[in-house]
Amino acid sequence: MSTFNSPSDASPGSLARSGQLNTLDAATATAFELLPTNAEIDTGTAQYAVDTGTANALLVALPQTETAYTDGMLVVVRPANTNTGAATIDVDSIGAIDVKTMSGAALTAGDLRVGVPIGMRYSSVSGDMHLQTNTASISGTVPVNLGGTGVITLADGGLMIGNGTSPVEVVAPGTTAQILVGGGAATAPAWGTNLPTAITIGAAYIYRAAGTDVPVTDGGTGVSTLTDGGLLVGAAASDIEALAVGLTSQILVGGGAGIILAWGTVNPRAVPTGAAFI
Repeated sequence: MSTFNSPSDASPGSLARSGQLNTLDAATATAFELLPTNAEIDTGTAQYAVDTGTANALLVALPQTETAYTDGMLVVVRPANTNTGAATIDVDSIGAIDVKTMSGAALTAGDLRVGVPIGMRYSSVSGDMHLQTNTASISGTVPVNLGGTGVITLADGGLMIGNGTSPVEVVAPGTTAQILVGGGAATAPAWGTNLPTAITIGAAYIYRAAGTDVPVTDGGTGVSTLTDGGLLVGAAASDIEALAVGLTSQILVGGGAGIILAWGTVNPRAVPTGAAFI
């Protein structure tokens, strides 16, 4: 901003020459020209300017030309573009400096919105202009990078799924006969009717048809097929064993503790008929 230079004072008690009065009059007029207009004061636009630069390189000329960046200097700018990343501003051709958030971070896409005025102040500590709000006021759909969803309608009962900085995805509501199954990294979950094999209750697995064989310790057999007509023989906590089918000319003879039964044609001598031996 231009500065006012006061003219030389006349000597006390001397007659003022017309030239001195004219100089004082001109200096007074110059001083008033340096002040904001009544309209600028009334509307608060003394430090307001319309951007004429590019998306990430703002260029403004204030109503009263500044010649240097001073601590606390206010600039209210109406961006000509929505920024796409880090941005700079050049005020009155003083030189381009970075525009940062209040926290000192570089701007991200959408922090400056086309046509939406936003205030910023210069800090002599950081050497940057700092937005007076962390993000600009916006209209329309609030994008994800400004804390919104990026969409204007959501399915009633649907689930919102994150999608980076892109608009959220919406999974349609599931039916009362479906469960939600995760899709893994970068894949939205989906409603389905199949329970994944790895699902457990506590630390125990859930068994299902066509899935893992149910072990003896969980009340099963431990096998997935049985000989047609064969006899099932226990083996403690191990899988049950299935005997081959005996012939019509064979009898089943025990083998004793820990020994599998066997089909044979020889009747053990110790087998009695009634109380008498055969």
